[in-house]
Amino acid sequence: MHTLFARQRALRNKRLTKQPILAFYSSKGEQWRVELRCGHHQLLTHQPPFHQRPWLLSPALRHAMVGCWLPCKEC
Repeated sequence: MHTLFARQRALRNKRLTKQPILAFYSSKGEQWRVELRCGHHQLLTHQPPFHQRPWLLSPALRHAMVGCWLPCKEC
């Protein structure tokens, strides 16, 4: 069984496939999920200083990110 640190290191070393964002939908509070072209979904948050995603705070900025590429953690 992997320890937490071993799993994090494995994820860092894994080559992630980038997929374009198809849509955003609200998960809980200020958390957003994105649907990627590959069919997978990802949870995104704006939690400075850990996750800098100010574009999640505005509907117009989220709309502008549709079509942009994100690394898929499941592909």
